[in-house]
Amino acid sequence: MEQKSEESLAMLKLNASKVRPDVLHKLLSDFGSASAVLEQRPGDADSGGAFSAKTLQYLLLTAGRFDAEAEWNLAQKMGVDVVFYGSSSYPDGLGAIYDPPLVLYVKGKLPRSGASGASSAESPATGRGGGVAIVGTRRPTPYGRRVAARLSRECAAAGLTTVSGLARGVDTVCHQTSVDEKGVTLAVLGSGHRRLYPGENQYLADRIACEGGAVISEFPLSTPPDAANFPRRNRIIAGLAEAAVVVEGGRKSGALITARLALEQGKEVFAVPGPIDSEESWAPNYLIRQGAHIVESIRDVLEAAPGLLSAAPASPALAPKMAAAGSSGELGPREAKLLELLGGGLKSIDELVLETRWPAASVTQGMMELEMRDKILYVNGQRYARK
Repeated sequence: MEQKSEESLAMLKLNASKVRPDVLHKLLSDFGSASAVLEQRPGDADSGGAFSAKTLQYLLLTAGRFDAEAEWNLAQKMGVDVVFYGSSSYPDGLGAIYDPPLVLYVKGKLPRSGASGASSAESPATGRGGGVAIVGTRRPTPYGRRVAARLSRECAAAGLTTVSGLARGVDTVCHQTSVDEKGVTLAVLGSGHRRLYPGENQYLADRIACEGGAVISEFPLSTPPDAANFPRRNRIIAGLAEAAVVVEGGRKSGALITARLALEQGKEVFAVPGPIDSEESWAPNYLIRQGAHIVESIRDVLEAAPGLLSAAPASPALAPKMAAAGSSGELGPREAKLLELLGGGLKSIDELVLETRWPAASVTQGMMELEMRDKILYVNGQRYARK
């Protein structure tokens, strides 16, 4: 946690104003500090510049209503670190984008240079290779889940940090697989930490933070998961990664936004080819037509973005690990028990919780693992069946 000061509290107020980050950076550049910005009057605005008197008036009004002292104290109580743009803890690669967040609220271990695509091939904060964003639809097909899990396993085996958005679907598969495989993963929220969305991923978020990764948000702690927040957070996902992989997504998928932002940031974009009759393969197939790299394994990513690792995974030490990561392996006791119970017919998560007397989160994770291994399938989105 950085030290509380008049300037740090002023930065929290600016960040809470809902003014665009690029405008906030312009204000900081013009006036020298966040405290100085808050001392201005609307008439001090640059009429020919990046902001108007109306913008400055709105900023001063909204910032003035924000209780930065209470926010700071709440962050400490929640175990959330507050990291400011320009500090030594701020990720280098994220700081280099056009409109970096003024403030990052971080629970866990925030990587610095390597995981954000900077010159070093290894992150000083994690001791691992650079970041790979793995993104896609909230409604993945079994194929999409398998591929997302496979790529995440290979990233963990190769020492690469995965980056995603903690949403349902592909994001959840990426994060879940990464922590299960003892890898490092970064989850970027479209809400504040107090309003983590979706709620069922709270346990997963806690695991990420406790097992070497980080849950990150630019939004004040109590910010709700408004729809407009999610496209905005995608620039952070891209900024924390050296490459972006789109697994699945429809025509309006937010993954397309992440891919575009990654390109604008000078990152490599990859896409998983899918069936032409699958709506969820529209986005990756479109990106491939536009020139994105086809990805079948993480080796494809490393060949096109060699800066991710100082040594490619073709090295003898890493190759066997990556081969093992792509295989299904044996089921754990939890998954084996759930699969056995499904032998009696269709069952819902609630029914399995009653039969096993396990926590719902544990049953859900076990079912996700079985689905990723292609052992079960959804029926009407309500129940599961054994294949």
